[in-house]
Amino acid sequence: MKIWNLAVDNRVAVYLIFIIIVLFGYDSYVGLPREAAPDITIPYIITSIPYPGVAPADMEGLITQPLEKEYKTLKDVKEISSSSKEGLATVFIEFETGIDIDEALRRVRDKTNTARSNLPSDILEPIISEINFSEFPILYINVGGDLGLPRLKDIAKQLQDRIEGVQGVLSAEITGALEPEVQINCDVNRMNGYEISFSNVIDAISGEHINIPGGSLENGTTDYTVRIPGEFKDPQPIEDIIIKMRNGKPIYVRDVAEVRFSFEDRASYARLNDEQVISLPVKKRAGENLIRIADDVKAIITDFREQLPKGVTVEVTNDQSIMIRERVFELENSIMTGMFLVITVLFMFFGVKNAILISTAIPLSMLMGFIILSLMGITLNFVVLFALVLVLGVVVDDAVVVIENIYRHQQEYGENLIVAAKKATSEVAVPVTTATLTTIAAFLPLLFWPGVVGDFMSFLPLTLIATMLSSLFVGFVISPVQGSVFIDYRKEIAKAKYNLEHPSFWRKYNPFTMAYHWVDETFFPSAQGNYVRVLGWTLKNKKKTMAMTGGLLVLVFIVYGMFNHGVEFFPNTQPTQLTVMITTPPGTPLEVTNDITLQVERKLKSIEGYEDIEFRVTNVGSSNNPFDFGGSTISNKANYALSMYPKDERRQSSFVTLDEIRSEVGDVPGADVKVEVQQMGPPVGEAVNIEIAGEDFAQLRALSAAIQDHIRDIPGLVDLDDDYNAGKPEIQVIVNREMAALLEISTAQIGSTVRTAVNGNEAAKFRVGEDEYKITVRLREDQRQMPEDIENLNIT
Repeated sequence: MKIWNLAVDNRVAVYLIFIIIVLFGYDSYVGLPREAAPDITIPYIITSIPYPGVAPADMEGLITQPLEKEYKTLKDVKEISSSSKEGLATVFIEFETGIDIDEALRRVRDKTNTARSNLPSDILEPIISEINFSEFPILYINVGGDLGLPRLKDIAKQLQDRIEGVQGVLSAEITGALEPEVQINCDVNRMNGYEISFSNVIDAISGEHINIPGGSLENGTTDYTVRIPGEFKDPQPIEDIIIKMRNGKPIYVRDVAEVRFSFEDRASYARLNDEQVISLPVKKRAGENLIRIADDVKAIITDFREQLPKGVTVEVTNDQSIMIRERVFELENSIMTGMFLVITVLFMFFGVKNAILISTAIPLSMLMGFIILSLMGITLNFVVLFALVLVLGVVVDDAVVVIENIYRHQQEYGENLIVAAKKATSEVAVPVTTATLTTIAAFLPLLFWPGVVGDFMSFLPLTLIATMLSSLFVGFVISPVQGSVFIDYRKEIAKAKYNLEHPSFWRKYNPFTMAYHWVDETFFPSAQGNYVRVLGWTLKNKKKTMAMTGGLLVLVFIVYGMFNHGVEFFPNTQPTQLTVMITTPPGTPLEVTNDITLQVERKLKSIEGYEDIEFRVTNVGSSNNPFDFGGSTISNKANYALSMYPKDERRQSSFVTLDEIRSEVGDVPGADVKVEVQQMGPPVGEAVNIEIAGEDFAQLRALSAAIQDHIRDIPGLVDLDDDYNAGKPEIQVIVNREMAALLEISTAQIGSTVRTAVNGNEAAKFRVGEDEYKITVRLREDQRQMPEDIENLNIT
């Protein structure tokens, strides 16, 4: 039984299928998560191990190399690379495309645990993560005002609790706030006078800050739990802790150190439009609707603003939902406009009734496509919407052929509605199927495009194939039923004769009828006659036709060679977000980097495009690389993110503004400044990347500088840079091992003492309300600024 015959014989069932497609298709469309770009799996696993205070060379030997050696035994690994910097070792593992990323994560964790026995025992917990674009922030909430950072942090925490309660929100972590800390600032002279070391202070505090269960007691009537609560509730008792007894007299913490209730050393500065702020980057869970989450979050912010103290502001920046909403609206508008134009063309050539019947194939095919996409877990993004625009005029082809052939069968053979629908559909089934499959076949190879780019672009052929197969179903099931019910040639001819003999004023002079008659009686016959004449001439002059065709082909190549503007992977559209990356020499203090960043901010105020910038977000001590973190190694970096007004509200093109920014910040003394543009399309990295490999870093640096000087003047080349880091200035403590052994002191003890004095050592933690305070032991700030300060430390 042929499917179109079955459909015509069971028209009621087809009507039900029609309704089901409409209802489920609309529900699927509404429920499809909206995202800017396809949610793809990046086959990268990054392992980062912090080890504060350790030099890059030691990080490589102690951590990076043992990890790489262990990771080389992993299966399906394409490439392993690493980065060793002060206090942080990072290993990047690129797997083959198509790997199960969850399984890869598990295997990397297992290998990391295996390697732990070969790593230093005092490293911090390894951070093993994947690159997941869906977990990048969808918007930033900035809390600012003149109340001070501690009060702003309290306000941000209230907002954080509400936002993280929104369905689909993964996290809204607070950044830019000062973390509370109890500082035990030791005086080296007093410690030496009392013969007390850092380890004595740390052991005394950690030995007192402890809760110990004592078991249980039973006296026959009552069962008691015995507990020794020793944890601190506030920092005041720390001063009274006895470190040791000397000549029968106690030595207290207050005798050798100052106990301060303060904050951790500032690691970053954050500003919004030149005002100090605390930021909450909001991340969503994978597969959730970004637009809905953003709307819910902004509704919470609107209500929260009414409760804010005077002088406190809450602003939303880098809102991805605005861009996605605009893209969805523009592409939906393109779809609706295209559908209108398609229907208009169909009306001109097929009449009102046939045009309406044929045009129903467009929404039905797309609604069926949405059902398939929803079942496949695909989000609604700009690649999917572009594919829908691409197939807009193609999905009607099957219905056009079927409906027109049904009409022809009734007109030429006088068959009744049912017979005409069955025979006409059967007659064109093979060419219709072939035409649809050839279109699908043209896009099918895109499914086998390898790598991350292939995963990104695969959504285009998937959407197209789903929609084209849906149009084939509509052409073989829905259209035959429509033709068997609504197309009646005899009635239409009789009605046309009656209207011709009894024309009303409206039928005679309305614009639709006049346009239709002009196309049907004037334009179409004239076009057909001209086409027949041209076709006749070409058939009579075959050699001239072939010569003209070949000449036209050559002319096209010549014109393209003369006027083409090169090749790029993705269209270069006006950016809406720009980021000025500022890098000062390694070892530059955070305050100096902040001063240079302020200088960049002042310089940009003089450009003409400054008024086109809606938000200016400054982060000093921060990097755009999500894995570029760890200790003081990032104090020499800052980024200045600029969000532009919508395109129709700008005074000039953002390309012009981009050139102005590059020209203005190109000569900032004491810093390397480059401008990054929001990347469109799949992640492909820099346009050109030159890699130089070798063992001698000094020679690599010289080669890099020579290559940069050689290519610097290439037209169109901007932001030329390398990733070589010369490292911070270093103070080396050389241990006299023989003398240390005679004094019964090991290198490990010396190293631990120096690190505690300079970097601090966490002795304990305690909570006050929702805040967690670290108790950190270190040397007084005025005694840890010069190299000779280290020489006076007491080891034991």
